[in-house]
Amino acid sequence: GLLTKWYENGQKKQEGTFKDGKKEGEWNSWDENGQKSKEVNYKGGFESIPQPSGEVPDGKIWSPEHRHWHDAPTVINPTPSEPSTELIPQPPGEVPDGKIWSPEHGHWHNSPNISTP
Repeated sequence: GLLTKWYENGQKKQEGTFKDGKKEGEWNSWDENGQKSKEVNYKGGFESIPQPSGEVPDGKIWSPEHRHWHDAPTVINPTPSEPSTELIPQPPGEVPDGKIWSPEHGHWHNSPNISTP
């Protein structure tokens, strides 16, 4: 749902939406005079960062949610309408503190710091 925060002077401070308890889409912030000070896009609770300019490294894909390059997924029996990717299972043992497993990428990521209203 939509979250709007206000300054004591009545000016809007911040506005954005949550989906499944995580920030999603465009979030805007304003200063106390009502001037927009920041615009950030979120996907699944992560700040979405555009791909850097320049050549794409061989065998890599950009992850805007994770803000770095990943190994390109292995495609099994691709078809133009429905490509499938191999998911890599989480390794056995304890989950490292502050980490979550990414089966699409085959490695640990920092757990998102989610603030809820």
